[in-house]
Formats: sequence, structure tokens, C-alpha cells
Amino acid sequence: MDFASLDLPEPVMQGIREAGFVTATPIQEAALPLALRGKDVAGQAQTGTGKTAAFLIAAFTKMLRTPAPPAPPGAGAPRMLVIAPTRELVVQIESDARLLGRFTPFRTLAVYGGIDYAKQRETLAAGCDLLVGTPGRLIDYLKQHVWTWGSSPTSGSSCGACRRRRSGSRTSSPPHSRSGCSSSPGSS
Repeated sequence: MDFASLDLPEPVMQGIREAGFVTATPIQEAALPLALRGKDVAGQAQTGTGKTAAFLIAAFTKMLRTPAPPAPPGAGAPRMLVIAPTRELVVQIESDARLLGRFTPFRTLAVYGGIDYAKQRETLAAGCDLLVGTPGRLIDYLKQHVWTWGSSPTSGSSCGACRRRRSGSRTSSPPHSRSGCSSSPGSS
């Protein structure tokens, strides 16, 4: 399947071209049409098959086509939340998001352990559209009211840590107004 057949916004197509993608991988071909219609998607495929790109393409498309909700007072509220179990995966997702989202107006931020806590906190307090993080760091900043679920996220991915994520689900948007993509690496 060619990405052009998906009727994606031009900024998303520019990011896809910049990344060097021409045709969708099997996991992208299976997931993207569903995710672009707002359906929840769960996928499993080997590392390097394009799972991250699939959910980022769908998320950027939804964010471009859906007006941003009014920002809640106080803490920032990202429009998209991506939870990953390791900082290495967070860094990879952030890198992919910056590449694929390069031509969108969205600000991407990653938060995870092992780097300056106060600097990350300050950067997060300034706000972002796409927040990628490890569960521990996300929960720390959430409890400190540095960021909030508010009326977002509009889309996201959970790579594990679902139990911890549920602690924030009481304040997230209603199920009918959000969608999710969940992916995991395939077994060896």
C-alpha cells in the first residue's frame, strides 16, 4: 500500500517522505486504515517493522484534523501521550516523532529518568503537544501537577505500564473521544 492512498494531511506526508518511506509495511498496512478511522489498534510485529511510525502517523493526522481543546488552567495538557517502559524506547519514539512530525506545528517532548530532573520539569511545564515518557517520570510530574490529562490525550500508545496508566484514566477524556494504539515487539 502506498502512503499517498491514505489521504493523509500534507505535513504528515512530508514527514513520511523525509523519513524515506514509500510503501507501508505489513503492520502499517493492517493498522493505519483502522487507526485513521479512530479505532483502537493493537499490533505485534518484530522490531524495525514500522509500528512506531504507524501510530505516530495516525496520531499526527488526528491532531491536525481535530482542533485543539481549550487548555486547562495551570499545568500543561499534551494532546497525545505515549508511554514506553524504557528510556531507550522513549528516546527512539521521540526521535521518530521529531522526524515524522517535522512539518507539523506540534511540539514533542520526552521525559524519562537518568537526565536532569529539574530541567525536564521546567521544559514540560512550558507545555507540549506530544508527550513521550516512562511511567515513573510521567507519574512523578503528574502528581506534581506539572502536566495533566485535562481533556486530552486524543491518541496515544501504551508499551506496557497499563496498570500505572489506569491511575490517571479517571481524569482523561471520555472513551468515545479518544483512541489508542498499543504495540509490542514480536517474539524471537
